[in-house]
Amino acid sequence: LFAGRAAAEAPVLAGSLFALCGRSQAIAAAGAVEAAQGTQAAARERRARETRIGAETIQEHAWRLLVDWPRLEGGEPDVAALARAREVLAPLLACEPGTDIEAAVHAALLWARDRLFGVSPGTFLAFDSLDEWTAWTRAANLKGWGRAGGLGVAAGLLLSLALRLFDSVE
Repeated sequence: LFAGRAAAEAPVLAGSLFALCGRSQAIAAAGAVEAAQGTQAAARERRARETRIGAETIQEHAWRLLVDWPRLEGGEPDVAALARAREVLAPLLACEPGTDIEAAVHAALLWARDRLFGVSPGTFLAFDSLDEWTAWTRAANLKGWGRAGGLGVAAGLLLSLALRLFDSVE
């Protein structure tokens, strides 16, 4: 596919080959071309690439949590929340010169808190015991999160999975 093509075409081709993470594939191809040519992107471009990869990773996971997983659970996908995620992540996915990255990251974190976790992502990631995670999932269940597009969809979905796992052990 790449044989006989100009090196500059590789990132575009790689990005269009993959349904998932096309941006990340294009960035990886650009890095491979640079390595083969013995060059390296400028520091600003490397930071922009990392930002794009992170935003694309969040977007892909949001799709799975908000659309695919609810369907697997017999529920309705939260397409509106995914649309909002895409809107919030758009500046980070583009990472154009002049983008206020700090404000864009702040907006993405607020969205994640309000639509996925019900707590800040930092708080979620700081859970270091089963007791903390269990308390979080119980609180999420009591609030009805993860149902009908409610707040904290990740909590509700993880709780349903945990309950199925625990039921299968008993």
